[in-house]
Amino acid sequence: MTWHGVVEPDYFQLYARRGEASMPDVSLETYERRLWSDGGFVVVSTFRKFGTTPVSVDVVGNEPGTPAEHWQHVAEVSLDGDGPLEVLSWDDAGPRSRHELPAGPVRLRVHWGGLVSGLPEGMERQGVSDEHLALVVWPAPSAPFAVLREWDGWPW
Repeated sequence: MTWHGVVEPDYFQLYARRGEASMPDVSLETYERRLWSDGGFVVVSTFRKFGTTPVSVDVVGNEPGTPAEHWQHVAEVSLDGDGPLEVLSWDDAGPRSRHELPAGPVRLRVHWGGLVSGLPEGMERQGVSDEHLALVVWPAPSAPFAVLREWDGWPW
């Protein structure tokens, strides 16, 4: 079952975590990759600096197929350990969503869509952005970070 909701990214990022993982120190690599994890905590870069952003989460039993063409940027990281996946927002209201995961390592694929090159802070003057994200998680052995599709419109 797919969860659909919204998050409030701030300063071009939002977070997720597995179990009780806490936010580690992040580096420039975190932002250059657009997706980073230490195996428990996840940093997802956004093209827009702030504002309500649609997100979906799907926990599936097997690796999904090739991403649909409308996804402009797609990357993957592995998560280790146990516990649910929580998608976090900047508004201190607690996790936006919580998803039970199978025990052991899982793979997290993030899809970015609605990205438009050249917009300051990723938004039109009125603060409008069509950016949206889809997260898909499935059981899989740990593997290195991977970019499946690269969008060349990132400003950094």
